[in-house]
Amino acid sequence: KQSATATDFRGKCCEPVCSGVTCPAGYLHHPTKTSYLVSKAHGCCLPTCKAFKCSPGWVKNPVAEPFVSASLRDKDCCLETCALHNCGAGWFNSTQKSKLSKVAASDKACCDSSCEGYQCPSGQVLRSGAVNISSLNADACCESKLCLELRAKKQVKHCNSVSQEAECNKSYDVHEVKRSSTAACAWNAELKLCRMDEKTVLTGCDLK
Repeated sequence: KQSATATDFRGKCCEPVCSGVTCPAGYLHHPTKTSYLVSKAHGCCLPTCKAFKCSPGWVKNPVAEPFVSASLRDKDCCLETCALHNCGAGWFNSTQKSKLSKVAASDKACCDSSCEGYQCPSGQVLRSGAVNISSLNADACCESKLCLELRAKKQVKHCNSVSQEAECNKSYDVHEVKRSSTAACAWNAELKLCRMDEKTVLTGCDLK
């Protein structure tokens, strides 16, 4: 009869321990279970941040790759990007991918600024509510200084429908040809008529 080999005895009498287990990529041996029997350990390996998948708005933190835990979280393994930043007053959430993917947490780095700090060209001023406008260009942020005067007047259907000089000088009308433009009404003393003042035709005034 053939005698039993050492290998036979090892298989029948011994059990492997966790230190002999080969952990998969991105995992390391559980630091307190290296001497545990595999059958009793309920898992010999733990995931590292290297194997962790960050949630949307987070990116891998290379410094944290060796970190081991049974319950890894985004804040353990990842860094927040601008996509998760809440922009403050006077700033707007950006749609630029290059900006949203930045690892940052400030309005200046993550957000689009409003018109509030925009420098308007000569002869123009910031529109009312500039802090709520996000497009940074003169057309969006600015209007003529004369728009301020026009807003103090009353819109009439037609300037020539006004018969009194005092009322005429307090009115404005939508341009008959340039429908997106407005102009102040002016009294013609010679004709004794209220007419549209073509010298004050303006486009882009916020009159509501």
